[in-house]
Amino acid sequence: MRFFILGVIGFISNYFLIRFLKPFLFQYFLDSPGERSAHKVPIPTGAGISFVLTSVLSYFLLKWNIPLICFPLALVGFVDDKFNISRFFRYSTQIFTALLLIKISSENNVFLSFLFELNIISIIFLIIFVISVTTVINFSNFMDGLDGLLGSSYLVAFSFLSITYDQNLILLTAAILSFLVFNWHPAKVFMGDSGSTFLGAVYAGLVMQDGDFIQIVTKLLILSPIFMDSFFTLIRRI
Repeated sequence: MRFFILGVIGFISNYFLIRFLKPFLFQYFLDSPGERSAHKVPIPTGAGISFVLTSVLSYFLLKWNIPLICFPLALVGFVDDKFNISRFFRYSTQIFTALLLIKISSENNVFLSFLFELNIISIIFLIIFVISVTTVINFSNFMDGLDGLLGSSYLVAFSFLSITYDQNLILLTAAILSFLVFNWHPAKVFMGDSGSTFLGAVYAGLVMQDGDFIQIVTKLLILSPIFMDSFFTLIRRI
């Protein structure tokens, strides 16, 4: 019953929040198609801020702090959807978010506890983890723009995790499902940087929470199609 109630809260609250935000997004966040765009007409972006705000509810309802940690990153993404802020500032925010996620994960994951020790080995591994987390965030951002692609990929991943790992994830999962009502082909809104970077950061945080190597690999494999797609696209562009 609790699982069902959280799902209903996530779906309904996010659905009506998007409907409330649509006129604002149409007026100020229209994304005009470019050379590599799949859409042919301007479509509002930044709608991912809806499930960001919805999932932040989970901190107050469930004391789940990962969405709250990733919230500033989503706000920077939302501003970037409008004003195209500098890459340095965006990546600095991603690094800060990654460090916070690694820090709280080190409190639950014994394998990460050594990362904040003051020695050269710990610093090297900390840098590797920061780069890995920011890579997940940027690969997630890179895949946004096709109708329903990123949202449905994360819907599958979070659905699996909400059943096998943490039932509290159903609130965010249901919020993504209601977002897809508006993002499915033909898309009426895009999630933008605010949503895509947020989902990547939350996912990376969930992966690092687990101290079991097999479980970590399992979580990474769920989204391996979009990560490998981003990787090979990057290689081909280079």
